[in-house]
Amino acid sequence: MDNHSSVPWASAASVTCLSLDAKCHSSSSSCSSKSTASSISASPETQTMRHIAHTQRCLSRLTSLVALLLIVLPMMFSPAHSCGPGRGLGRHRARNLYPLVLKQTIPNLSEYTNSASGPLEGVIRRDSPKFKDLVPNYNRDILFRDEEGTGADRLMSKRCKEKLNVLAYSVMNEWPGIRLLVTESWDEDYHHGQESLHYEGRAVTIATSDRDQSKYGMLARLAVEAGFDWVSYVSRRHIYCSVKSDSSISSHVHGCFTPESTALLESGVRKPLGELSIGDRVLSMTANGQGVYSEVILFMDRNLEQMQNFVQLHTDGGAVLTVTPAHLVSVWQPESQKLTFVFADRIEESTFFLLRDGQSGGGGEKQVQQNGIHWYANALYKVKDYVLPQSWRHD
Repeated sequence: MDNHSSVPWASAASVTCLSLDAKCHSSSSSCSSKSTASSISASPETQTMRHIAHTQRCLSRLTSLVALLLIVLPMMFSPAHSCGPGRGLGRHRARNLYPLVLKQTIPNLSEYTNSASGPLEGVIRRDSPKFKDLVPNYNRDILFRDEEGTGADRLMSKRCKEKLNVLAYSVMNEWPGIRLLVTESWDEDYHHGQESLHYEGRAVTIATSDRDQSKYGMLARLAVEAGFDWVSYVSRRHIYCSVKSDSSISSHVHGCFTPESTALLESGVRKPLGELSIGDRVLSMTANGQGVYSEVILFMDRNLEQMQNFVQLHTDGGAVLTVTPAHLVSVWQPESQKLTFVFADRIEESTFFLLRDGQSGGGGEKQVQQNGIHWYANALYKVKDYVLPQSWRHD
């Protein structure tokens, strides 16, 4: 017994054998069996083993329950249409990436068109009010040449910083041990002619840390995939990239409706969204176009003070719909008799969209600016580019 007492598992095994053997005894040895059982129950080693066995059974049941939930929960959810995500981490990476060729640009348009990086907004100097909108980039995965010694090459617009950080990650994945090199970003010395997005912090010239020119075609492709709005394989020595201004795309990140926009409650009362409360049941729509009342359970991103750009859609019946450019609008296609969803800023004249009173209409579109409310958290915009198809995103 001394040996058994020094080895817990051996002692427990002996007790278990005694317990099983006691069950096989006749009633004439019941007293000795009971005394053995009492000594067994009093053994701390036995209690420990029973506790371990019970814990293992509980863990096994918990694992089975979790596995069951993982199978059942996806069946309980159904897809829903929501506002289009705006700025994010870039575009879906294609399976086969082809490098750009020298002098190629993507898109094949003028850099200053709205479909590319957009028009110039004005030079930003250190004493300009907009200078505070530039942000420094201290990403350790990016090398900055900073030949001026002023840190100017680290300054850029918020959107440019986002895309550059994504590109830096892609470069490390494509060529382990190689880092992204920024040779020029915001420029205050007017080295780029009279018109350049470098003066606004919206453009960068880039290369790889090893200066291997054979990589630059693929580097340009990675920049396109990272989400830069205009990429040019402008020279054998570097790649040029630029982005839209932060002001032109801010409405894609915040806002959905104005605080004055109203929601129809189940009671029949119209309530401004700025006064909407958790628990209110508002009119919404199912996937097949049926109106249902749904409970408001959460405001994940609500800002009643921030100014944003909105689109106003006017119908021939006099109705006005005010939403952000990336908001999805229910559009009716008479030719195919189908209901689709289109981003608000892509709706054209004579388009039919659904209104609550059953009327449909189409009309002009104009931009307005005021405060807005958004239903979704910013975190969703950080992951949307990796989970949504390109056609679903509002860039």
